[in-house]
Amino acid sequence: MKSIQIKLFTCLSMCTFFAHIVHTQDVAIEVKDIHDISFVTHSVDQRSASYIDGILRGQEKSGRRAIDVEIIQELKKRLGHKKPLTNIAFTRAIRTLEKQPGYALFNVLRTPARESKYKWVGPLQHYKTYFHDSAQKPSLIETMDDAKKVKGVCVVRGNAQHDLLKKLNFNNLIMVSKYTQCISLVMQNKGVIMPSSASAAYFEKMKVKDLVNNTEVVVTEFDGYLAFSKSTPDYLIKQAQETLDEIKADGTFEAIVKKYGVN
Repeated sequence: MKSIQIKLFTCLSMCTFFAHIVHTQDVAIEVKDIHDISFVTHSVDQRSASYIDGILRGQEKSGRRAIDVEIIQELKKRLGHKKPLTNIAFTRAIRTLEKQPGYALFNVLRTPARESKYKWVGPLQHYKTYFHDSAQKPSLIETMDDAKKVKGVCVVRGNAQHDLLKKLNFNNLIMVSKYTQCISLVMQNKGVIMPSSASAAYFEKMKVKDLVNNTEVVVTEFDGYLAFSKSTPDYLIKQAQETLDEIKADGTFEAIVKKYGVN
């Protein structure tokens, strides 16, 4: 039954997305209205969100990803946006955002390297990323240079940490498509570490709190945003930003964080 639920969750996430991809490849999309935008998220699993009547909704007390999903669903509601929010792997999502018009992807860390590639609405949340290792077999690293000497550093292909560590000439990167794959590698106690912004409460919810250790070595510190395709008209960016600002000003943003965050 569990495997059937996972397959259904994946299918619901992907079917609408691929239908839109095929359409945009066949027809030149001209984005004029917010309804022309497809909102996409990435790397959300069933611990953080689930589909209710075909709509992706955050799970209460599940953490950052649930918060982001609910904030964007509130944004879409206020904008009158009807297309369903889809959830796909980060690598595919960021590639689509770069190559296709009419997309808005979250959560994307706003880094100097990405600044000119997209248009931005936010911030949504602040992310400070640390190296994490096995609690059973600690790496004992204290610096970034120490991290270059471990057996492997697991990163999600194409994310901000991957981009940074490549530039810093890390030659021990293990590239995967899902964050949970990194957690699994770290827990195998074979000398692999990973960058993560997750809290201890998140790892407790994942039932791995006693298996994963925060080394306190900082990797990155950036804000997360809703990133739009570069060709998106500025007036739509302004409309979305003003709506997000209203969500923050009237207390809805804070209420979502309280309801869906991990205490």
